[in-house]
Amino acid sequence: MATISPYSEAPKPERALDLREYLSVLRARKWSILVVAALVVASTLFFSFRQTPLYRSESRVLVTSETSTTQNGAVEEVNIANETELATSFSVARRAGEALGEDDFQALRRNLTVEDAGEDTDILVFGYVHSKPTDAQNRVEAFSEGYLDDRYERLLAESQPITDELERLRTELTEVETSLAEAVDETEQITLQSRQQQLVVDISELEQQSEALTPPSQEAVGQVIEPAALPSSPVSPDHIKSALLGLLVGLSLGVGVAFLREHLDEGLRGRDDLEARLGVPVLAVVPRVPSWRAGGPPVLVTQMNPEAPASEAYKTLRTGVLFAAGKQGAKTLLITGGSQEEGKSATTANLGMVLAQAGRRVILVSGDLRRPRLHLFFGEGSRSGLTNVLAGEITPWEAMVRPWTENLRLLPSGLVPGNPAELLGSEAMRHLLTELREAADFVLIDSPPVLAVADAITVAPLVDAVIFVADAHKTSRDSVVSARQQLEQVNANLIGGVLNNLDLQKAGTHQSRYDSFASYHPKEEASASGSEEKRRGLRSVLTGGNR
Repeated sequence: MATISPYSEAPKPERALDLREYLSVLRARKWSILVVAALVVASTLFFSFRQTPLYRSESRVLVTSETSTTQNGAVEEVNIANETELATSFSVARRAGEALGEDDFQALRRNLTVEDAGEDTDILVFGYVHSKPTDAQNRVEAFSEGYLDDRYERLLAESQPITDELERLRTELTEVETSLAEAVDETEQITLQSRQQQLVVDISELEQQSEALTPPSQEAVGQVIEPAALPSSPVSPDHIKSALLGLLVGLSLGVGVAFLREHLDEGLRGRDDLEARLGVPVLAVVPRVPSWRAGGPPVLVTQMNPEAPASEAYKTLRTGVLFAAGKQGAKTLLITGGSQEEGKSATTANLGMVLAQAGRRVILVSGDLRRPRLHLFFGEGSRSGLTNVLAGEITPWEAMVRPWTENLRLLPSGLVPGNPAELLGSEAMRHLLTELREAADFVLIDSPPVLAVADAITVAPLVDAVIFVADAHKTSRDSVVSARQQLEQVNANLIGGVLNNLDLQKAGTHQSRYDSFASYHPKEEASASGSEEKRRGLRSVLTGGNR
């Protein structure tokens, strides 16, 4: 019984993505990002075009300070911040509403903006936004005029106390003059004359102040220097700005979705991920063969196209197997995986071919008695084979075929039995493996997936070593761990893994590690195009004596 590989106890850490892998995630998930961004932009534009267009009209008012003087005659500066607040007051809104014939003054000033034109200026910019261009123009005009009227009346109100005082002093002066005309006593006349003179002086001073404070006309407190214009285009919605904002949000959301999908993706993330979960080295990474098609005929790429990247990968696998198996003296190898259609049969056939090409004596055993495919890679039938041998009907040498290469023999599966697990775990199978082990340098057994049926687990303790095949784009990380745990339970000697069917165009976060395949073999598709013709030519020279 084989011993468990020392690699199987290796830790299985979750690796953090580095900067290069972040960029690779974006490249691998670019279509997700673009689709999300396109949807967000389309939604943004949809709502943008459904919004009611809003128009803005502006006017500019110069606030003058000529009439605002102190008691000593110095001109006071206009407090533009105060004027800005006063321009949006309810009093101004009431005046504007009365001019427009509207009575909801609070609602009227909601779309009004007033701001100063800049530092060191006494200019107010009135702006009004409305769904109708003419209404925007009329409202901003009403507020501009309303502000000037309100300011004019405020300045008039500021001079009213002086006006009242002047009126009182003039009345008193009239009374003093009347009393002075009627006075007989000289002392009384002197007193009244003194009072008369003082009143004249006071009245003269107040008249000067009143003249300074009282604006002669509305133009003296300010004027509209830029009338409101009729807006020709809406200020909202801005479709270009909405599209750019939607694009920014969409790309951000798309990147988030890409990394979320990457986090939730249960697929393998490359060679390192497979090694971490198997606990053993990955012996080879096999790129996708262009001629492989779902449901299509199997292709023995190492024979049909020896220069293809996949052929080179199988030669790398051969080196790894020779090294790993040589250290342990392993000769019988079980080729298995976690699930269906991960490339177990293809790996078995091509590994056997390159081992035979290197001068090793190889026997391939089609141990998948449920869905046998190994014989199809060599164009052979499977009416007689392993099941007949295990049943004692024929010897293994009578059931074997010699496909193409002198050093290579194939033991097909034979007819599909009703009890494959029992046959594979029988004493006859144990004796067969012992016999084949003595006759060959390597015995490669193609088996069903570990997680699907019990066949592989039944055979695993009978062989010297196990090689695990995982599809780069189909195999989940959980299935690898589960299969590994099942192999551990029967003390299978797992010596290595194979990352199969890697699409170099969709290699995801680990694309950069496999770029050498594409750069060194740019003509694979063309070189593989004649493989079927070459295969037919090779088969035409074979004779019935090959059996």
